[in-house]
Amino acid sequence: MTAALRIALTGAAEPFARELAAGLAAAGARLCAIAEAMDAPDAARRALDRASRELGGLDALVHAEVPALALELRELMQTDAARWDGACEALLRAALFALQAAHPQLRERGGRVVLIAPTHSQSGAARLVPYAAAAEALRALAKSASAQWRAQRISVNCLAPSLDALRDPIGWGVRGELAAPLHFLASPAASAVVGVSLRVDRGQWLGS
Repeated sequence: MTAALRIALTGAAEPFARELAAGLAAAGARLCAIAEAMDAPDAARRALDRASRELGGLDALVHAEVPALALELRELMQTDAARWDGACEALLRAALFALQAAHPQLRERGGRVVLIAPTHSQSGAARLVPYAAAAEALRALAKSASAQWRAQRISVNCLAPSLDALRDPIGWGVRGELAAPLHFLASPAASAVVGVSLRVDRGQWLGS
């Protein structure tokens, strides 16, 4: 019998991540849901250490931290420094700290990291400039981290849902439509999938 995947999932204070967690659990994964913000290196380390203790080790980290501020519509000319930091820079720092905290947990036996990076950044997102910029930066982060860590059998990929899934996870059916591809990316079956962005958005963005 294949052992259940042991997954730490961040962002559990938000409805989207809670729906993802429910879907992964239904798919047979063992979850540690992390509601604390990964807003400092020490906070991220404590959260991942706790997840590893609770689960008896980690196979994967799913970083799904998407604060409500990032989804608030705002004209480009009305985007000030505070909003840029909260909806872009803070998201990138959290992803960086999450990756840094996950690395010691995964480096001995390999593992997976999945970052949530919606497709709106690939098609253009009116009035969501900071979050669109953050999502594209997350894709670059996944590639760079994978390039550094692939020799340690750690791969970093992105799952790219639509904005609709983030805004209305229950109505969109996040548990059913995103859980299976997310479970795959977090599993050993995806060991050769490295630095990619897997779009699961019902075809809302069909670019190359």
